Amino acid sequence: MRIDPVHVSCVKLAESAQPADKPAVAGGGTPTELHSDAVDLSRLSQVLSGQVEKDARLEELRVQVVEGTYKVPAADLSKRIVDSLLNAEE
Repeated sequence: MRIDPVHVSCVKLAESAQPADKPAVAGGGTPTELHSDAVDLSRLSQVLSGQVEKDARLEELRVQVVEGTYKVPAADLSKRIVDSLLNAEE
């Protein structure tokens, strides 16, 4: 069995090695600082999921609240309160 000599340029010296709990990353940051998971849906996916309408409605409500023009429909509110109390007893 033959073992080739180790090339010093391929071996990292102990002084320059990173601690095991902090892996070395190009750019000096930690892996979590440089990489994060993200999901971007296409416009078609947003339309098909109804997200566009939801976002538009939320923006409309936000503007009404900021302007002070948002009014809570009393009949709808009272119905939901009664329904939630009846469903809570089940």
